[in-house]
Amino acid sequence: LMALLILIGLGSTAFHTFATRITMMMDVIPILLYQIAFISMYSLYAMKLSWVKTLGLFVLFMGSSILSDQIPVHYMNGSLSYAPALLFLTGFAFWHYKNASNEKYILLIAAGVFTISLTFRSVDMALCPIIPMGTHFLWHCLNGTVLYLTTRGFIRAAS
Repeated sequence: LMALLILIGLGSTAFHTFATRITMMMDVIPILLYQIAFISMYSLYAMKLSWVKTLGLFVLFMGSSILSDQIPVHYMNGSLSYAPALLFLTGFAFWHYKNASNEKYILLIAAGVFTISLTFRSVDMALCPIIPMGTHFLWHCLNGTVLYLTTRGFIRAAS
């Protein structure tokens, strides 16, 4: 997860600096890999699910992600494509709250911060006429917090 956090930072910086097709892939792929790694590792090492159940969660996540990507971008500024990530994080957060022996609230806080982050991403284009610099930067700042909280939550639950 730590290596993916570094790649996410580098990819996002590259994309927001150069905005080419290649840098977009450098931005998107590490984020997807982080989501897959978190779901898989949390399922296996924190929740102690079998490989079969973990694979089932992976298939469910990927299927719902593919479906949500079919929603036109003009709905909520494309933020609905992140709905599967929010739903999975929220589900893991409730499991963590009920079962973790320490930092019970960390994934619930992460889900709350991600909800706020998605809100800022969703309203960005609509607010640009009022707030010229927009709110997209808040999406990035808050997502950094989400990544920290989810990584910490995994480490604490799996140790």
